[in-house]
Amino acid sequence: MLEGELEIFRKIYTECKVIFDVGARYDIDYIEISKGSNIKYVLFEINPKFFKKLTKKVLKIPGEDVTLENIGVAEKNGEMFYYYDSESVLQSTTGIHSSTRRSSQAFQVTSLDSYVKNIGADTTVDFLKTDIEEYDYFALLGFSKNIKRCKFIQFELGVGAPFGNRRVENKDYFDLLYACFNLFIVKDENNPLWKGGVYICHLISLDYGSIPSLERFQKTGVGFNVLAVNKKIEIEKFDFDILGPLKV
Repeated sequence: MLEGELEIFRKIYTECKVIFDVGARYDIDYIEISKGSNIKYVLFEINPKFFKKLTKKVLKIPGEDVTLENIGVAEKNGEMFYYYDSESVLQSTTGIHSSTRRSSQAFQVTSLDSYVKNIGADTTVDFLKTDIEEYDYFALLGFSKNIKRCKFIQFELGVGAPFGNRRVENKDYFDLLYACFNLFIVKDENNPLWKGGVYICHLISLDYGSIPSLERFQKTGVGFNVLAVNKKIEIEKFDFDILGPLKV
C-alpha cells in the first residue's frame, strides 16, 4: 500500500471495530498495523491466485479475527467473469483497453448489504475499503442500505464502467455519498499533486466544484483514492493536515 494510505489508517483504526477490505489482493498492512486491537476483519478477494497468497499471509498472524472470502463484491448477488489482465470484472479499464484473458467460469459475487444481512443485520462496518479496478461504484451502490452507518470509506475513484445506457462518472460517487460524508483525496506520493509539490498534506477536500479538476487529471491516466468521513465524525480530532477544496 502507499504510505499516504497507511498514514491515514494509523490515525483512524482505533475508532474501528469492524473493517471490510474489498479487493484485498494479498495486502495485510492494515492487520499488521492494528495487531492486538480486537478488530474484526473481513477480506474479500475474487482472484483465486491472489486469495491463495492472502490466506498464507494471514495464517502467519495468529490471534487476529480475520474472515477471508474468495468472492467478489458487486451491486447485487450473482456470478461474474473475471479478467486477469485488467484484474477486474471489467474487460476494459484505464490500464487495459481490452483484456483477452477471461476466467473459464463465472465467480460468485455478493452485495455488501446482502453479506451484512447474512452475518448479522446489526453489524456496523466502521471502515470500508474498496479497490476493485474501476468497479468500486457498484460495490458502494450495493451497500446503500447500510452505508450511512460507516464511519470511514476509502475507495478508488474509478470511472468509465458501463452503467445502464451510460458510464459511471465522478458525480455518481458524489451523489451517493456527499449528503452524509465529507470527501477527501488521500495523499499519494506518486500523484502529480504531491509529486509536483502542488500540495503538502494528508488530505485534499472535495466538493462538487472539484469534479472538473478530477476529470482533467483522469484524462491523463491519473487515479485517486478517496476517503469519505461520516459527517457525524469530528474530523479535527485526528489531526489530519487538510487543504482544498481541489480546484486545479
